[in-house]
Amino acid sequence: MPSWLGTVAERRRFASALAFISAEAAGFALGGASTLALWAAGAAVLCALAAFGWDSRAMRRMAAVFLALALAGASQSVEERMLPRGGDGLAKLELEVEQPLGARRGKRGGMSASFLSSHGPVRLKVVMPVEREEDAPRAGEKWLCEGRISEIDGERRSRHGRRIMWCRKGASRRIAQTTRSGFYRRLSERMSASLETGLEGYGDLAAISKGVLLGDKSAITQEDLSKFKSAGTAHILAVSGLHVMFAVTILSWFLKLLKVPERVCAVLSLAPVAAYILLTGSRASALRAGVMAAVFLGSVIFKRPGGSLSCWSTAAIILYALNPHWILDPGATLSFSVMLGIIVWLRAMRGTKPPFSAFFERHSRLRRTATLYWIGFAAWAAGTPICAAYFGTITPAGILAGPIAVTLAGLEISFAAAAAVLGEIWRPLAIAGSVPAAAIAFAARTVSAVAAKIPYGHIKVEEWGIASTAAWYAGLAAFILLARRISMPRKTVPQRPPSYM
Repeated sequence: MPSWLGTVAERRRFASALAFISAEAAGFALGGASTLALWAAGAAVLCALAAFGWDSRAMRRMAAVFLALALAGASQSVEERMLPRGGDGLAKLELEVEQPLGARRGKRGGMSASFLSSHGPVRLKVVMPVEREEDAPRAGEKWLCEGRISEIDGERRSRHGRRIMWCRKGASRRIAQTTRSGFYRRLSERMSASLETGLEGYGDLAAISKGVLLGDKSAITQEDLSKFKSAGTAHILAVSGLHVMFAVTILSWFLKLLKVPERVCAVLSLAPVAAYILLTGSRASALRAGVMAAVFLGSVIFKRPGGSLSCWSTAAIILYALNPHWILDPGATLSFSVMLGIIVWLRAMRGTKPPFSAFFERHSRLRRTATLYWIGFAAWAAGTPICAAYFGTITPAGILAGPIAVTLAGLEISFAAAAAVLGEIWRPLAIAGSVPAAAIAFAARTVSAVAAKIPYGHIKVEEWGIASTAAWYAGLAAFILLARRISMPRKTVPQRPPSYM
């Protein structure tokens, strides 16, 4: 691996994470598609050899690969047991609505609603007929669903491992309004009420504020969601590293104002970060960001060397070991891929002098803007194959609108958090944060609406396969190496004096 990726210890941990993830992917391929058995086994062995080689520690490191294969295999067998079927082939399950996907009318006039849920380790997309759009399931509700689940042999299995449950008409019913219990449910409801303070008649803007701060998209209209998706800015509505980074930054800034030592700041930041992730539903992107933040804060507390690549690798190993089914989750794949793309890009460009660097050094604001756009490009380029493979879309408009949306999201998180805190003190005080947050939400929606209208800003493509994805990442790696080579400062070679001197 290139030396600019970090120390030997960082590269070894990174190689271990890649080998672990690839072995889990091979395990799922072995369990779900017999035609890929030879390719999957070969991929796991080759990745392990490329990562570790045959040195004195090879057997110990190879154990991680076999552990990943065992976890994936065990997870497949657990999945078999977790999907009970009756004699008629129908399953009857109690499911919590984790992410509502809305209702839509079919070509024949019938309406169906769908949502994402989990039953044990099994990830399900549930599709049910409904009479009206108002009857669609909402986030946090609990439903008793009866229907057929796509078979393991892949006959009606959705792509990338997620199962589809097709509910019979009239066989599903709501059995609970919400399943989030206790403290976090009440806190979420109070924060939502604070963000709505002073915004009577502007509920659509309050819904966007709640989506940015809490990751709750249930109240956002389909029209607004389509604008964010078409503009490539929908990531600000999913709690991820961006949100956790701003949360840690706000906490650190507040504690430093109180003259709290750095190590104490790190200790005091752990609990609020964990609470924020639990509050927002513990989704894949939030958990990834939370574990990375915890590893970074731990390195500060114990004064151990830590870097972004080590944090990424540790989070990957921990989270994929705890839940092997994340291999099949597009949110987890997208979150890890985008974060890795940003890390690699920043490390590759460290110590380089890009074109026009002298101009940007004289204009600090323009330099920060250019840096933000470069990081946004790296994130877009790293996530494009995942979006094309899972969703069949490419959003070049995100290169332009993404950095602006990220800046607005940071401001919105700050004001929305202020509204939540002030609302706990006295509800009318929340207006000092909710109204500015709504104004920023309006700006973010406007930027997304304009970007969504850019010609070829949102492109529908055929779902990418392995070859297309590999070709894209190979091209991206070549671009990074070329950009680094062009931007490296030239070493001046002293000229020899003439021979007559």
